Amino acid sequence: MWSKHIIVKYFALQLVGWLLVLGGLWFAAEIFAWPKHFVWIGLAVWMAKDVALYPFLWRAYDERSAPTAYPRQGEEGVVLDRLDPIGSVRVGGERWRARAHAHDSTNPRIEAGERVRIVACEGMTLLVERADAGRSNEDERRNA
Repeated sequence: MWSKHIIVKYFALQLVGWLLVLGGLWFAAEIFAWPKHFVWIGLAVWMAKDVALYPFLWRAYDERSAPTAYPRQGEEGVVLDRLDPIGSVRVGGERWRARAHAHDSTNPRIEAGERVRIVACEGMTLLVERADAGRSNEDERRNA
């Protein structure tokens, strides 16, 4: 939330609005013979509004959390049609074409109902492995 990059981006984009408000208030002050301090008070109120809204809007300026049409690497799902090596999986409520990504090519088959983890994406096909395969690899590294 308090990333320097996000704060700079947010306020740089607000700058155009502040200039338009300043111009509009200045023009209104000339037409209606308002005192010039009304212009500065109005601009300060407008800027305070932008500062107050920042905690609610900062996520829209963060590219790292940008939504994507594809499930993210590491997400888990369930096999719907046996992967031999191609079949389908359900990830996040959506059905996806998937291919088994076997570390050992002796048994790339994954049966329906098994949990899988996304390893990568090739076009519209997800590369998946058994959900417990990643854990067993981590366990092997720790025990070595």
